[in-house]
Amino acid sequence: MDAAQARGAELRHGRVTGVARRATGSAAGGGEVDGELVRADAVVIALGPWSLLAAEWLPPPPLDPSELRMEPRSAS
Repeated sequence: MDAAQARGAELRHGRVTGVARRATGSAAGGGEVDGELVRADAVVIALGPWSLLAAEWLPPPPLDPSELRMEPRSAS
């Protein structure tokens, strides 16, 4: 952390309640911390076992078409 702070990073304590999207909507542009928007060049989600909580802040990941399998419906 010392090295990051020496280069201008700021450590903020608080409760993160969301991820702010850039105007293009394609990337995170910051986060909501204690109700305040904190802009950032990058957002790292490192919540350990609580990382699933961040799923409600982000859209689902794109599907890989190779993972899809189509099967005909049964004629019932």
